[in-house]
Amino acid sequence: KPELIFDEEKNEIDWDLRELQLSGSAGDLDWRVGRLIFTWGITDFWPVIDILNPYDYSVFRNFQPEDQKVSIPALDLIYYLGDWELQLIGIPSHQAFRLADDPDDPWLFYGPRSLMEAGIPLAVEEPAADLSNAEVAARIRRPLGDWSLAAYYHYGRDRMGFPAMIADPTTGQPTGAIMAYHRQQLLGVSAQGSIGAELIRLEAAYYKTPDEEGDDPFVRNEMIKATAGWERYLFLDINAHLQYIAEWRLEQEAYEAALARGAVAEEELDHKLTLKLQASWRNDRLQPYLFAFY
Repeated sequence: KPELIFDEEKNEIDWDLRELQLSGSAGDLDWRVGRLIFTWGITDFWPVIDILNPYDYSVFRNFQPEDQKVSIPALDLIYYLGDWELQLIGIPSHQAFRLADDPDDPWLFYGPRSLMEAGIPLAVEEPAADLSNAEVAARIRRPLGDWSLAAYYHYGRDRMGFPAMIADPTTGQPTGAIMAYHRQQLLGVSAQGSIGAELIRLEAAYYKTPDEEGDDPFVRNEMIKATAGWERYLFLDINAHLQYIAEWRLEQEAYEAALARGAVAEEELDHKLTLKLQASWRNDRLQPYLFAFY
């Protein structure tokens, strides 16, 4: 799936190979290998479990999560055993999010904007793209009545990266920052099903990092993330999707005590509320939508 990209802001044309794969099956086993894109979990826009693919935030392609995903080299195996589905994934190396590096870039959503604007040098410690940073993932899923239940596991590295401030021990003034991509494990569960005309989506994940005590300012704290979503048909072929997303940082007191003087602490509990209205008109050829968040 080749992709042609025109950046109107920079007046540049580029292309990318979105996906390239070989696939097949043998009895109850399906397989594919190549540059792949995965979809895990049920959360829109702020992934709780859907972290296998890095996201491209260096350009504004289209404000939908699947358009921002970057394909990765991987082997994907799915084995069917009755109602059960077991998926095993091997990823040979780490790939990080693509972030804009210009503080004047209007699409600098997730980049360390405050560091750039303050002129603080940022050292990026991205892991080597080799087998020493290979990743594995697994998902087990099955239907239960009108519901679909799933459990997830991922062993890899933080794709977003964690910027940590370095300060002068005497003055407390920032002298630099480090962006690191530490090892992490994800354990997650999701459930999706209908109750009458309502579609309910529930999801939660525990992120295990090397900083179990929370007192290492250069490593992201362990976290719990969760989503509760509601969707239903309204009228005129318009669907509404409302979701609440929470992120809870563990060992917050130890994290704040370990920060450099003058560094701004991230909140212990972060909330997001999103609303998406999407229509499907003219036999799905026209699909306008509105997305808002708070």
